[in-house]
Amino acid sequence: MRLPANFCQVCGHPLEDRLAHGRMRRVCPACGFIHFEDPKVAVTAFIEDQGRVLLVRRAFNPERGKWALPAGYVDYGEDPAAAVIREVKACSPARH
Repeated sequence: MRLPANFCQVCGHPLEDRLAHGRMRRVCPACGFIHFEDPKVAVTAFIEDQGRVLLVRRAFNPERGKWALPAGYVDYGEDPAAAVIREVKACSPARH
């Protein structure tokens, strides 16, 4: 069993449980830092249709604004297949 993060690694303030990025996470009410409990595993989707490949513009740094394949981190305990579906849906024009 992992022990929960109790203090912000940025400013040292006690963390609170809050809804962030669709899940309950440890969040610092002082500086806004979000503690992600994950092993830094990522997923990428390669979607091809009639010789065309789906690319998206990166919304976050690093490389914000550059073209990339839809990708993102896998949350702790999340199935990688579910993570890639979530990331592709997040890029959907219907969401924006």
